[in-house]
Amino acid sequence: MNLGGISIPSQLVGYAVGLDSQIYKTIDGGGPPFTSSVRNSPPCDCNTTLTQHPLDQSVELHFDAVATQSEIDLYDLLGRKLGSITVEPNRNSITIDISKYTSGVYLARYRGRLYRFVKV
Repeated sequence: MNLGGISIPSQLVGYAVGLDSQIYKTIDGGGPPFTSSVRNSPPCDCNTTLTQHPLDQSVELHFDAVATQSEIDLYDLLGRKLGSITVEPNRNSITIDISKYTSGVYLARYRGRLYRFVKV
């Protein structure tokens, strides 16, 4: 398994996000894991970066502009979809407001790739 991120919020609870979009969770410090899948589509051949400033309440996603409307889906570490953001054609960046989310690790899916960010 290739890992995209690990979060251990307590002695018994831990999460690992695989690059294959699998989310692994343990609630007993290492017993059988709970797994969840974030819907995955073939990754794009695009230049995309996620920028986060630790004290800001937002993250920025920068990408190559595309001619069609697209979506950014936001998930928590349990794989629950929190919402979607529409990206209008010919945009090359978007700011995602994360002020309403509690502290934790989140995922943004854009054009088939997952990007991890942390709300402190």
